Parts: sequence; structure tokens; C-alpha cells
Amino acid sequence: MDAAAAGAYEIDAGNLAEQKSSNQQVKNIAQHLVQDHTKANDQLMGIAQSEGVVVNAQPNADQNQLLDQLRQANGSSFDSTYLQQQAKGHREVIAKFEAEARTGTGAAKNFAKQTLPTLREHLQMVTTEMNKLSQP
Repeated sequence: MDAAAAGAYEIDAGNLAEQKSSNQQVKNIAQHLVQDHTKANDQLMGIAQSEGVVVNAQPNADQNQLLDQLRQANGSSFDSTYLQQQAKGHREVIAKFEAEARTGTGAAKNFAKQTLPTLREHLQMVTTEMNKLSQP
């Protein structure tokens, strides 16, 4: 459930970044994240369906607040807010996926193991861009 909500948030936030950012690298990162999270959410929904679990792939209340912050931000403030949200969100999701990969079972454990390298790549891309933007 958490993974589906996080993926939906990532997709929505990435779509906003593709529309609102004036920084081409931020747009490129957003596009990459949207593609990867769309693919992962599709896989996750398939797993849930095969397990008979109903999953609502919508951002949760906290994630909707983050999306509202993005909708209100503009220019370099938007880029900074987007990247900070992505870094924080990916750190949190990576921790949850690491726990699932260690202690989970079945398809969920395999999904976590399979998805972790991509999540780590996302965090690295976001962190690298944050560092570039913070340099004078």
C-alpha cells in the first residue's frame, strides 16, 4: 500500500516538474523518475492483483500536501523544493524496501529486491543535481 502511494506521488510530482521546471536537467530527472515509477507501479499492481489485494494507487494525505507545495512553487524555488522532496522521499522508501527485502516473503520481497537498485539510482541523480544547484 505504501509503495503504491509513494509511486503515485512520484509520478504526479514528476509530471509537475516536467511542466513547471525551467531547468532541463530537473526535467530530465523528472521524466526518468516518472517512467521508472510508472513501470514499478504497474508491476506492483500486478503483484497485488495476483495476491488478491486491493491497492489504491493514489498519493496519501501527506503526499498530497507535498504536491500542493510543488503546485505553489515557481522557478528555482520549484526546482529546489522538488529535489528536496525527492531526496527525502527516496531515502524513506529505500529504508522500507530494504526492510522488505530482508524480512518480507514471496513476490513482495522479490519486488523490493528488484526495485532497490533503481530507487538508489534515483536518489543519486537527485542528490547530484541538488549539489549542482546549491553551488554558487
